[in-house]
Amino acid sequence: MEYKTLLISKKIGFDSILLLLNWLSNDNGRSWLRGILFTLIVGLFFFIVYLITIGISFDLLYQYQDYVIFITSFPKLELEKYSCENNYWTVKLVIWLSRIFISYGVYQTIVAFRKYGKG
Repeated sequence: MEYKTLLISKKIGFDSILLLLNWLSNDNGRSWLRGILFTLIVGLFFFIVYLITIGISFDLLYQYQDYVIFITSFPKLELEKYSCENNYWTVKLVIWLSRIFISYGVYQTIVAFRKYGKG
């Protein structure tokens, strides 16, 4: 409840963004399932952006395996069949941002699961 009051009372800044991300990613440590969903959705978002930046149209039925490789292949995160397109700075930026947000989702899932296990 405090986070809602703080979120409303503060100007949009670093604290507000962190509170919002924490609420979105695991409901402030109360939902490990939300952490898993956050990680999968963020991973799918960045996978689509990754494909767009290398000029490939997205079709989940045909690229499901590539999505799984993209979301689970830390620290490499680059799909070998698209390796010739991975040299552009925009692709590197998307890969870098996806590493940050997927790692954040995994961390938030673990935090929420630990709280869930104690309760």
